[in-house]
Amino acid sequence: MSKKIPHFKSEEEEVRFWDEHSLDEFENELEEVNVECVRDNDVLPVRLDRSDIQHLRNLARKKGLTQGTLARMWIKERLVQEKIQNN
Repeated sequence: MSKKIPHFKSEEEEVRFWDEHSLDEFENELEEVNVECVRDNDVLPVRLDRSDIQHLRNLARKKGLTQGTLARMWIKERLVQEKIQNN
């Protein structure tokens, strides 16, 4: 027989509970849901020279960012500039 999922007073209490229990114990309480994952972005592969990648990596590290985040920020900044200049 399936058990009933309790109500939790805190997130910590819930974490402890699920550390000690399995969803299989509560199969009668579970319901199927349909989830649609929508991605708002795509991946754009960009070829760069090794020296440029290293430079980007070093600059990003100094700013506390990943190289991908810094590159995205710069591209977005430039796209905004281009949009302003062309309007």
